[in-house]
Amino acid sequence: MNDTGSFVAAVLRELAASTAVILAAWGALGGATNALTTKMRLAVQLETMEKTNEVQRRMLEAAARRPRRRDELVDRLHHGRF
Repeated sequence: MNDTGSFVAAVLRELAASTAVILAAWGALGGATNALTTKMRLAVQLETMEKTNEVQRRMLEAAARRPRRRDELVDRLHHGRF
């Protein structure tokens, strides 16, 4: 009976060790997935911010080129430069 008890104890120890390894691997995969998801979100945010900055830059350039006075607007319209 002592042999059976030690066999069962050995099996339980091996099972516990295997479970720990499996859980560690599972946790590592989850961490990698979270890191990848975070990286993708940051890439999308960066792309969106770059597009927004480009639009704002174009708006500022257009505002800098606008006629300041009514006479400048009339001149541009007459000369076809608007």
